[in-house]
Amino acid sequence: MKQTKTWLCAAILTLYGTTGATAQTPRSDAFHEKYQLKEVVVMSRHNIRSPLTSGGAGYMRVCAHEWFPWSSPSSQLSLRGGVLETEMGQFFRKWVVNEGLIPDNYIPQDDDVYFYANSRQRTMATAKYFSAGFLPYANVEIHRKYTEDKMDPMFTPQFTKMNEQYRQQIISELNTMHGGYQTWMNSLKPQMDLMEQVIDMAHSPAALAGDTVHFWFDDTTFKLEKGSEPKMQGGFTLVNCVADALTLQCYESESLTASLPMPTGYIC
Repeated sequence: MKQTKTWLCAAILTLYGTTGATAQTPRSDAFHEKYQLKEVVVMSRHNIRSPLTSGGAGYMRVCAHEWFPWSSPSSQLSLRGGVLETEMGQFFRKWVVNEGLIPDNYIPQDDDVYFYANSRQRTMATAKYFSAGFLPYANVEIHRKYTEDKMDPMFTPQFTKMNEQYRQQIISELNTMHGGYQTWMNSLKPQMDLMEQVIDMAHSPAALAGDTVHFWFDDTTFKLEKGSEPKMQGGFTLVNCVADALTLQCYESESLTASLPMPTGYIC
């Protein structure tokens, strides 16, 4: 008698689809004779999004170049993110069909398939695109708990308790990791210097206005409050914003660079 197997595919998507190794591991005929796939649980993050801030955001003021024209409003799933997530759905569809879990062009019945997403646009859209690639013949309902763009506590890394003793314990642990967070940030100085050159920070609107010509991080503090996720304050937040925008821009423009030269003046 074949044994049943349940595979938990932890596909944690940071910027674009990176599937769990379990789904990609080749299985021998002997393995398939002994085991039969019974069910699959897929966990993922959203796909490529536009930067979390827009308009007169800090990352724009410290850059002398024109940024890539984002294909979606601030923080929302990008055009390429939707394409990649559809491909993710197709990958999983081919896998589970090959494993005999469902037939091709399957239309689920009752509670055979369940999609649950955070209420952010980028997460709802990600689930929609995934479902389109995974079950193209089915009109899958994406379940959510709250109205548009309200964070679901299930997906929020928030503190459920906080007092001064606990706060100081967390800060103490931060100060011991990697020799202390200030030491760690200082070790990133070469990368910060390179990023300043890439965005030509010395000739940026912020520099011309006399605000700043360099990244800084010596004023970094952490806000740790009950009911909120950990937050960083100070100059290092700007470093993160610029790095976030640069990375997203290059991923979003990847399809363009394959066939078209990038317009003059763009960073990536």
